[in-house]
Amino acid sequence: MNFINNWLREITLEQGAESCPLDLPSGDYRLTLADAASGATRWEIVDAVVLGGAATLVRAREGTADQEWPAGSVIYCDVTAETLASMASGGGGTDDTLVEMITEEAHTSFFGAPASAPARVGQRCLQMIDNGSACEWVAHTDWEQVLRWARLVLPLRDWGVLVPDIHTHTIGAQDRAYAATTDRGAENPRSITVNLPALVEGVYEDAFAHGPLPLVFTNWSQQTWTLRFDPSAFWVDGLAYELLLEGFDRLGLTVSQEGIDDRITVVTLPAETQVWIDAAGWAGPPGGNYENFGLNLTARPISLYL
Repeated sequence: MNFINNWLREITLEQGAESCPLDLPSGDYRLTLADAASGATRWEIVDAVVLGGAATLVRAREGTADQEWPAGSVIYCDVTAETLASMASGGGGTDDTLVEMITEEAHTSFFGAPASAPARVGQRCLQMIDNGSACEWVAHTDWEQVLRWARLVLPLRDWGVLVPDIHTHTIGAQDRAYAATTDRGAENPRSITVNLPALVEGVYEDAFAHGPLPLVFTNWSQQTWTLRFDPSAFWVDGLAYELLLEGFDRLGLTVSQEGIDDRITVVTLPAETQVWIDAAGWAGPPGGNYENFGLNLTARPISLYL
């Protein structure tokens, strides 16, 4: 079976149809149909054998129903429950790969960290709900050599909420992540301000309540987005502030500072660009008598099962 990242297309498909054009490389795929790219309410899993841009379909796989898919529907390459079960039983996963079934409530909260503690660096955990959407984690060690989970993959349904032209979101202390998206037909540029939360007292690095915050931005439109990250909630006048940026140059993203003390970091997100930014606040040295504080922003290409 073949897989492909970052592939999603609009589609119309009649109930019972056994073929359609798909711009995928020739091969066998397991694909998912949904009634919308964001906020979908129904799904169908199909097998597709693609040859020269033409696909032969086997409908209604993995207990889903053969349905009609009108305008506005999408088709994408996503991990499914059967694929995960195969990996967990040795069909592609490591011997100690964990698979966790989670609730819809956990799914809409950006998947809390796995319940099981990791056993080794590089161990994987796949979280899934009944419709097959999954979140993938990998175990790593932080600067204190503590073994912990880090989120690798967010599912399609966690791309985030549609945002208006000018949008401000304040992240609460217990929020696990933030994501924002827009549709392809958006006609105006977007300006999004993200107010970062306060730090957890006594924690040196990764000092937000749930560690580094995943900030996911999927700009499908032809317009430019301006992203602003405001650390005012943990700003301390008189202490040295350090900003560490990683990955932005490699992705061709422009970064600048503005506001009082240049505290607000501004990122320009071009049209049809998607990015995952991990935000980690810190204050040090450890012990409470802080001499400096800062914000680490790490940008990477978005990694979704699509």
